[in-house]
Amino acid sequence: MSVFKLHLGSEDRLDLKIGPALGAWDCDQFAHEIRDGVESVLGISFDPKRNERTARGGYIFWFSDSQISASLFVQDAGEGFPLDKVPVDLEVRSEFYGPEDWQLAEFVYNGLDALGKYLLIAMTHRGTLITANFDVGDSL
Repeated sequence: MSVFKLHLGSEDRLDLKIGPALGAWDCDQFAHEIRDGVESVLGISFDPKRNERTARGGYIFWFSDSQISASLFVQDAGEGFPLDKVPVDLEVRSEFYGPEDWQLAEFVYNGLDALGKYLLIAMTHRGTLITANFDVGDSL
């Protein structure tokens, strides 16, 4: 059985934390790189009219249609391992005519992981670790 199906019931959703696997952190550069990566995996284009800058200099990208909605939040890292390695938040949710939430979560995680450019932590919205592609220890 899928690890995503075990953790994501009808009352929970995926929080995918993302960071660069290589190189130093640059918020502006990574915002555009991860936006392109997510668009490629999901086969979507974030709405250019709904892209926003945050008060702290980060970025917010939005997408929604009858199958899925996606919100991508890019900001400078906080403190504390392992979340300091993955400062980007991606929330994806299935809409009325879309796949089940766990299927969408698994698809996005696997697609981004296959690109080989990102550190990933998948968690439920309540903070339960689902999986990660690097050693997070007992920190979550």
